[in-house]
Amino acid sequence: MAEFDRAFLEAHGVPENERETVLEAHEAAMKAAVEGMVSEEEAQKRVGEAVQGMVTEEEARKRIEAAVEGMVTEKEAARRVEEAVAAALEGVDGEAYRKVAAERDMLRAIGGEAFESVKPKFREQVYQMLDLGPGARPVAEQLEAIREEYEEFFVDEETGTRMPRFGGPVRGSMPRGAIGAAEQFSLAWGFGPRR
Repeated sequence: MAEFDRAFLEAHGVPENERETVLEAHEAAMKAAVEGMVSEEEAQKRVGEAVQGMVTEEEARKRIEAAVEGMVTEKEAARRVEEAVAAALEGVDGEAYRKVAAERDMLRAIGGEAFESVKPKFREQVYQMLDLGPGARPVAEQLEAIREEYEEFFVDEETGTRMPRFGGPVRGSMPRGAIGAAEQFSLAWGFGPRR
């Protein structure tokens, strides 16, 4: 670093009456720059103190294992919550829990693969027709029996589309009169010859 003194200022043409002011400003700036700094020795001392407070890798592992030891999986936690809710509801009012569980089972069933052939708006109604008691026939067999009686509740297997079916199948065609369409119109509205 170059020396910044009176000789330097004189060599650069600074007038004598301003040299003292420049030197005082330079000295104040140097003090301000050095003010926040620490010596190399002090910096090493602080680093040593910081490192001394650190834990070893082995100690960190022990702390992590201790923290994880009391934890359970999310699936296990959900199972425990469901059991606790069921037990609480069973104690308070067993019928309320059975009602909620029955609705849950219905929603699972109608959203499942077995009910894909049933039109969405009829799924709950078809579910209510099923016999779900012990010893009941499989759901697939029961659905086939319901399909035979209530065909309009199911998707059309041949086309794979959901066609509405009202009443029996259409047979024949529209009735046709003996006279032409233009003549029929004229007679119906009173145009043409009167009889």
